[in-house]
Amino acid sequence: MWHLKLEWLKLKHLSYVKVMLILWLVAFFSIPIAGNYFLEYLSSKGVALEQFFDIKPDQLPIFDFVDLWQNLAYAYKNLTLFAMLIVAISVTTEWEEKTFRQNVIDGLSRRDFFLSKIGFIFSLSLIGTLLLLVLGLFIGYFLSPVTDFEYVVKNIDFLLAYFIHLVYHLSLGMLAAMIFRKTGITIIILLFWMFIFEPIAVAVLSHALELPWLGSALPFEVSWGLIPFPFGKYILEPTVSHVSYSYVAKALVYIVAIWSATGYLLIKKDIR
Repeated sequence: MWHLKLEWLKLKHLSYVKVMLILWLVAFFSIPIAGNYFLEYLSSKGVALEQFFDIKPDQLPIFDFVDLWQNLAYAYKNLTLFAMLIVAISVTTEWEEKTFRQNVIDGLSRRDFFLSKIGFIFSLSLIGTLLLLVLGLFIGYFLSPVTDFEYVVKNIDFLLAYFIHLVYHLSLGMLAAMIFRKTGITIIILLFWMFIFEPIAVAVLSHALELPWLGSALPFEVSWGLIPFPFGKYILEPTVSHVSYSYVAKALVYIVAIWSATGYLLIKKDIR
């Protein structure tokens, strides 16, 4: 517990960390509310999905318990960038402000430093998962036409997938920060890799080279694959509606590798 207290003492004076944390939390509460109002707005304007079936948008079972966990987990995984950057900044700040050096001089071991970062990652991931659980139950009991226990827990394993996704993504942020040390460079590299390099690499591997298995094994692609796109089924497109445990296994292997690499770098890097 003292590791988390130490981490909070380091971060509480960083205004941009507070801003991103607040944005992350506000978006958590805003997405389902905005989504529901948007569907009601479309329905009030007479929009109907006539090309598929004659129903209004707000009649789609998006918030039914059977679909709810995957739909919310998918929506919320797009917010993970905020939490990942918080972790990356927390690590790079250690080097830029030389707090790591001072902590080591004061007697903090590299192992304790590493554990404080892992504890911080687990705490943010647990907070995100608990928010998903609480909001999911609230929304489901308010909007879902079926509230029997068997439907409430159906597909609830997407909570586990979301937790692993958070731990994995945040660990990638920690590793990048440990490698590059500078906040600006770390953020640019992460954003470039996530939104430019890896999508291009996946497209080339999957289509040009016909190696889709290799494209699906790239770091962020594994993380995204934990929670597949769920909304295609509402327009009669083939959709994966379950947690792929092959992606879970790959994500866990990556997490172990990331932590091992981070620990190795922490031991090898000097403290200046």
